[in-house]
Amino acid sequence: LLRDRKSQISSSDLTHYLKLLDHFIKNRTRYLKLIQAHRYSVHLCHNDINLSNILHFKDDVLLIDYEYADFNSTFYEVANFFVEMRLVFHDQPPYFKKLERGPEAKELERLVIQEYFRPNSQAKFSEYENLVTQFSALSHVFWTIVSIQTLWYDFKLDFPAYTQQRFEDLLEVEKSLDF
Repeated sequence: LLRDRKSQISSSDLTHYLKLLDHFIKNRTRYLKLIQAHRYSVHLCHNDINLSNILHFKDDVLLIDYEYADFNSTFYEVANFFVEMRLVFHDQPPYFKKLERGPEAKELERLVIQEYFRPNSQAKFSEYENLVTQFSALSHVFWTIVSIQTLWYDFKLDFPAYTQQRFEDLLEVEKSLDF
């Protein structure tokens, strides 16, 4: 895909995106092991829950934009939700901003894990929390690849900056997981 469109992007950008894809290829075994180890936690998932896809009407909450809906790990769904909550999209270039993960966000994440998975012990809670962290790496992989593929579309988003941000976040998660 990138080589076919190389006339539309600079050679340095092309080299950069090929390095990102090379990173994914080198680590694919780790990603696949994680997915296979938790293949029984698969349910129908939205796969793109973020603030712009949540509508609130009085007492009801409605999810919209189901273009990425498919069967997936519930750990991925929750991890992706946490990752997406740290990105705010707006009207000024680069059209997104990464928020810091402060103590309030960490507490909210812990509450969501508790309510969503209902672990029956502290050990189970810690296991689920760790799995959500691991699956956040897969969220970054997925959205980095999607953003590389959409570099040539006319969306109001700085895809090179977004791609780089998601990749940097992936490396940060991988470092914390000793990838």
